[in-house]
Amino acid sequence: MYNRGHWKSIIELDNNLTVASNDELTAINKVGDENTYTTDVLSTATIDFIKNRDIDKPFLYLVSIPDPHTPVNIREPYASMYNPDDIILPENFYKYNAHWAPNGTVQNDQNNGDETAAKEWMALYFCEVSYIDDNVGRILEALENEHILDDTIVVFTTDHGEYMGEHGLWRKGQLYPEVNHIPFFIRYPKKINANTKISEYVSAVDFLITMTSLAEIDNTSCDVGQDASVLFQDNNHWDGTQYLTSSTFSFSAISKEAIFVGFRQDEYNLMFDMEKDPLNNNLYNAPKYFDIKKKLYEKLLNFETKLNTPTCVVKRYRAIKNFSSNKRATPFCVRSSFLYDKQNSNK
Repeated sequence: MYNRGHWKSIIELDNNLTVASNDELTAINKVGDENTYTTDVLSTATIDFIKNRDIDKPFLYLVSIPDPHTPVNIREPYASMYNPDDIILPENFYKYNAHWAPNGTVQNDQNNGDETAAKEWMALYFCEVSYIDDNVGRILEALENEHILDDTIVVFTTDHGEYMGEHGLWRKGQLYPEVNHIPFFIRYPKKINANTKISEYVSAVDFLITMTSLAEIDNTSCDVGQDASVLFQDNNHWDGTQYLTSSTFSFSAISKEAIFVGFRQDEYNLMFDMEKDPLNNNLYNAPKYFDIKKKLYEKLLNFETKLNTPTCVVKRYRAIKNFSSNKRATPFCVRSSFLYDKQNSNK
């Protein structure tokens, strides 16, 4: 079985489930029914595995449901579940301040640029979410029927979030928390009490070591990341600073105090206080955030040095030295020497 993308229909060819690009079979906009819609098919395949597994062996099973995703179309009765007129647009729907964003994510006449189109798009997106929710319920019910639900570590997460018109943006990418701050739910009553909520930040690199720890399996393949299972044990020894890298910015970090700072190659640097300012206005040049900006910058350099990442070069340490004296260093690579120049205004 393979998936060519976010197709809405899966068919069976030669006893193999497949997504085909041939329009006569399943075009990307062709919506399947309860037997062929992608979410149904993948969930049913998961349930079949649970029922027919070797009960004498432990298992690891991953199901990756393509929705919610464009094209935002879905089968009935879910397609009519939400009325677009009832959708509330985000408070900063008309506040476009991401001058650095690529055209594909910017709100315009072809990209949900008016309220009617935006509400219709959001309603269908929410339909896809509810559809997934029902199918996750089917999977949990199958585990319960097999009497293994409480013995199974169940994780629900995703790879990224989605802009719904916030900051005048749609789709994914960039640096705002609507995309980078994703859900991470774990059910494992043997070690995690019900309704436990963790306010610390964890990252994808923490996933493997956390899961092997919960499962009490020796981890011999990963030496990066932190074991987040300690957070379920009222352990305060947790470094909540997380790091991101991308081809569109040199590096960025988020602190446990909910401060996010991003240093971009094009110098459209960003800083958010997500606890005090949920609309995420850019505070990069605000004087009162100068000290924590410097602190996060230094932690990022140390982190990159530890991992010996391609962007970690000795010249970056010169940037810190020059930062403390408020002088520019010679530009290099991604011009990180400019990042902490108080006199350099953000574009």
